[in-house]
Amino acid sequence: MTRGSFEKPLAGQVSVVTGAGRGIGAAIAKNLAALGAQILLCGRTRKTLETTAEAIARAEGQAEVA
Repeated sequence: MTRGSFEKPLAGQVSVVTGAGRGIGAAIAKNLAALGAQILLCGRTRKTLETTAEAIARAEGQAEVA
């Protein structure tokens, strides 16, 4: 394995996270993004999902609101 694969072991993977607008779901989404996964955020309130997506983007991750 290369050094990059240790830093971002989920690079190239897509994760669907439900309840991603707050609490445990948001924390899981942020952690998966930090590991390199592209995140599809799902939940009831679009505004909170957008807030999570913005936090992920600020940390140089990739997220999209479903």
